[in-house]
Amino acid sequence: MSFHKFPEEKKKDCPMVVVVLILGFCSASFGFWWNPFTPSVVDVRSVAMGNTGSVTVTGSNAIFCNPALLGESNMIEAQLGGRFYFGAAEDESEDKFEGKYLPLPTPTHLSFSMPFQVPEYKLKVVPAIGYHLELDLTAKREMSWEDLIWGETQIEETATGGLDVISPAVAVQFLGKYSVGLALNVGGITKMRDKYSDISMYDSRQGDTAGYYDYWDYESETEISPEGSFVLFGVFAEFIPEFAAALTYRTGFKWKWDDYEEDVDWTWITWDPYDEWDTLEVHDKEKLDDVKFELPGIFTVGVRSKISSILVLAAEYQTRPFSDVEIDGEDLEIENGSVFRLGAELITPVLIRAGFYHESIPMTDIDDEDPKALTGITAGLGIPIASVAVINGSFEYAFWNQEINDDHDEYSENLYRIGLSVRLHFPNPL
Repeated sequence: MSFHKFPEEKKKDCPMVVVVLILGFCSASFGFWWNPFTPSVVDVRSVAMGNTGSVTVTGSNAIFCNPALLGESNMIEAQLGGRFYFGAAEDESEDKFEGKYLPLPTPTHLSFSMPFQVPEYKLKVVPAIGYHLELDLTAKREMSWEDLIWGETQIEETATGGLDVISPAVAVQFLGKYSVGLALNVGGITKMRDKYSDISMYDSRQGDTAGYYDYWDYESETEISPEGSFVLFGVFAEFIPEFAAALTYRTGFKWKWDDYEEDVDWTWITWDPYDEWDTLEVHDKEKLDDVKFELPGIFTVGVRSKISSILVLAAEYQTRPFSDVEIDGEDLEIENGSVFRLGAELITPVLIRAGFYHESIPMTDIDDEDPKALTGITAGLGIPIASVAVINGSFEYAFWNQEINDDHDEYSENLYRIGLSVRLHFPNPL
């Protein structure tokens, strides 16, 4: 089999729109966790308790969910942890679709806090500093399907990074039960990277007189420098030992994908009974246009109740103002949503946790603007190690679906996430 260079007139018809459509399908339809709009809950205890971070985050990790809760700490603390998730996707349409997430362990947070008493003012001041993934785009995915247009298609993608932030914070507690806190989150510490490959093949040849053959092999590596900073405010009040409430606000901010560089290698091979075999190969490195996201502020309200000496309950409500999201000046065109979360912790020698949430996500049915819902159940353990550490683990199962065509066929995902962290605490004479 011999090949010759693609004719110039066919180069003009080169279907770069194919790349745009495939990438658009991959990023828009596959994966709720891989989206640039909703904040991540990284504290493993809070995740195990239904993601109720505004009232269940503990110690130095309070920086990330509600900095006012730093005021509850009486010891020097350090925490670190990470997560990985896996899962599968299904498509009811005629395409023979298979999709899955593959495990990709990712460190998500590191924090440190040290409380001080100010006796003359009857205050406790808790400075802290941390690092975490506020918007987590890390994912490893595979897809394959067959249809009449593309033939057999296989896609693999590994994305790392997101909006990671360094967060200096401080909380002040007064009267022993009221706290206010503030965390400044400065983003863009590391780069985002994406490695993508797409291979498709269509073959309808009938000897040398009829049919077509198309083989498409596309690979790209993208590197992005993200920029974005915001402030997180929090207040917390323990009105009585059995009941407490919290309010947080994450300010709106601009998230910019800067220095957007892409290395591309692709090959397109075709055959038809008129031109027979043609091939085109491209190796290119280019700087793409910056992408600018305008993300609105988010409010969270939470309550916590210790209904007995061994049982703690928590609940949380959070806004999802999708209608205020803009991408390069264009509205997201999704209606506003909300988040409801519930959590519980059983205080025994091994801490036992469980939770539930119902969360609006930036996905819709076809020709609709109402956000779809992600439903999840969570569980976890906290294992104290002597008096200096707690090892926390969490498990999360979540699912969602959307209608993808006028025949009411559905696309759905079932996902599992596992988190692990270590909380170190040391006596601190106050």
